[in-house]
Amino acid sequence: MRQLLLTACASLVAASCTGNLPPPMVNLCASDWPGRDASRLYLVMFYSPRCGHCERLKPLLLHLARTSNDIFGLPNRPLTVAGVDCPEESNHQLCKRYNVTGYPTIFAIGQGHEARYKAGASDAELRRFLRTTVGSGASRRARCGAGVFKEPVVNLCKAHFPEAEAKHPWLVILYASRAKSLKRLQTPLAAAAEDLGGGATRISRPERLAALAEKYKLRVRHGGQLSGSKPFAKVGAMCCDCDQEARDFCKSLAPGSLLPVLLWSSGGKVEVSSRSPFVAGNLVHVALAHLGLSAGPQSSESAKSKSAKRGKRSACGEGHDEL
Repeated sequence: MRQLLLTACASLVAASCTGNLPPPMVNLCASDWPGRDASRLYLVMFYSPRCGHCERLKPLLLHLARTSNDIFGLPNRPLTVAGVDCPEESNHQLCKRYNVTGYPTIFAIGQGHEARYKAGASDAELRRFLRTTVGSGASRRARCGAGVFKEPVVNLCKAHFPEAEAKHPWLVILYASRAKSLKRLQTPLAAAAEDLGGGATRISRPERLAALAEKYKLRVRHGGQLSGSKPFAKVGAMCCDCDQEARDFCKSLAPGSLLPVLLWSSGGKVEVSSRSPFVAGNLVHVALAHLGLSAGPQSSESAKSKSAKRGKRSACGEGHDEL
């Protein structure tokens, strides 16, 4: 019933558009175009009625439209499968805007996205494309709000918290938006996110680990098992007093903890890692230690003394809020 209602609503939007796509697919056009900021996600085929490949693709897209609730495993994740008749004169500029030079051309549009599909005519590939699109950063920002942290730190929320199938482990800070120390958290979190590989710079993992060992005077170990250039971990931040849902979710993640609190999330398991000091070097060490890559700071009495002083200042200066 819910699927029928969603399809009916989407059909009303496109009632003035011509096309030969059968329901529950929707015919779109320039005058009723949803655009990147649409609240629902559209899988759109730019096509020609005389295109043989388009006709052969229709049954696959029709099946996708009828089973759209199963794609994400969430009944409240709206998806509309639609099409645009490009030879129709009123749609020429729209098809030109999306650089449609052949048929069919497929895009995922809405919820912050305009992503072009580049794989073959496969149900499995289309579903993978949609899941990947929904899981990207733009969609996460749309569902979690802008947040107070900037990239490469990812603003998280209950709707988008790292799950068991997450590609990377996560270092997550739970914070209170009213805390006086919030501004002081932004710089070290951004530095740690960049250091751990969440920024634009891509270098090999062995090179990155060696650079971190030198930068933060860490005793690292990897036994030659590192390869590739993927991040060691992603860094995220979640507001715990922005609404009641956030408060309840934070309490379930770190019951009895004081904010800010640091979590480690990997393979669907979440554990409280530490509370302070929230300095870049310590955050990097915590992540690497969880991965078995850091044994701690290099032995040095002076280094230990400096570290203790930094930790004392940080802990004293942050202030804490109850969950």
